[in-house]
Amino acid sequence: MDLREHLRLELERHGYKVSIHANSELQGSSAANICNRGRRGAGVQLELSSGLRRTFFESLTAAGRRQPTPELARFAGAVRAGLRAGGAL
Repeated sequence: MDLREHLRLELERHGYKVSIHANSELQGSSAANICNRGRRGAGVQLELSSGLRRTFFESLTAAGRRQPTPELARFAGAVRAGLRAGGAL
């Protein structure tokens, strides 16, 4: 199982909807993508909807982004768990 699959499973386990873009050119798999330039040569790029980002902060203004909600910590915990499961942490 690759890192993308570990992240998908962990995010879904925490109740987040995950999908892979149908257009292969928008999946972040190019070697030129900054996510794939690390020492492993492979990474995962997450695109977050504005609706999800709004749940992470009091608002998406500069002032609001200084006030994270518990949802941000919950999402970050799910991502960390997926990275650990995939051997990236």
